[in-house]
Amino acid sequence: MAAGDAVVKGSAEFTEQPYGRKWAKSSGWAKVRQWEGPYDNTKIETLITTIEALSPAAEDIEIVRGWPTVVRATFPDDTSEPNPGTADDLAEWSLESYDLEKELGTHGKFHASAASASALATIDAAIKRGEAYNVDYEALYPSLGEFNAYRDLRGVGVDSYVTDAYVLRRSLTCSRTSTYLQEWQAAADKLGKIISWNEIGVPASAKIEQPWTRMYVASIWGGFKLKSGSAGGWCDVFFDEWRVKAPSVRWTREGRAKRRQIVQEYVGALGWSKTLYDHTDTAAGVYP
Repeated sequence: MAAGDAVVKGSAEFTEQPYGRKWAKSSGWAKVRQWEGPYDNTKIETLITTIEALSPAAEDIEIVRGWPTVVRATFPDDTSEPNPGTADDLAEWSLESYDLEKELGTHGKFHASAASASALATIDAAIKRGEAYNVDYEALYPSLGEFNAYRDLRGVGVDSYVTDAYVLRRSLTCSRTSTYLQEWQAAADKLGKIISWNEIGVPASAKIEQPWTRMYVASIWGGFKLKSGSAGGWCDVFFDEWRVKAPSVRWTREGRAKRRQIVQEYVGALGWSKTLYDHTDTAAGVYP
């Protein structure tokens, strides 16, 4: 070897490198495969012949000669190529809780029977007249609810109690030609409906489990999805009724690429009225 000759260490053949992806406004996403190897015209031509025989066919091929020589080929990002994931996998998911204030009389401890509502109305009227504190309402209305506690709470100004509600948010940023956008639009038939947690399709990769809360479930109440416990006592109850809100859409720009960000929200409650809201078959509805 003459003095000054370059010595290139490594493989004498072309080896494929990790692939990349690129986006163009006119064509959407494409997959870019890349090979690195020696500065050898014969081996370069052999690699080009191999690339040209691939299916689907390469849209373009680029050769950067040097040490090493780099060959890049762009392919359609179709289903025959490695799939980076479904729209649900690629979306960003978040689950946020907030307090929901409800009227005191709706608490499970005051609804042991269908006749409880009438008894509560009688107690409320007696409180307004100032005649409620010389009556044992649990003796007057046996087995209908803890009405003495209800009277005492109302007497000190407690008119409501706090329970939980949730918002599940799914955000996806994609090109306007993305198949993920079409997948999203295909679910529009659920807009405004009450669906179950499983119908949402939260992927395991989101690391979000179905939320639940601790509440007193009246013995006459049915339809709740219980995590533990039984009606007529304190139970852990899953949030299994979710209202599908209309999505919000905004355009974002990354460099020269213009993309669409779609945010879909699902509002979770322990129950939605079967009369006021349209329920799917798997979300039967807890309340009338």
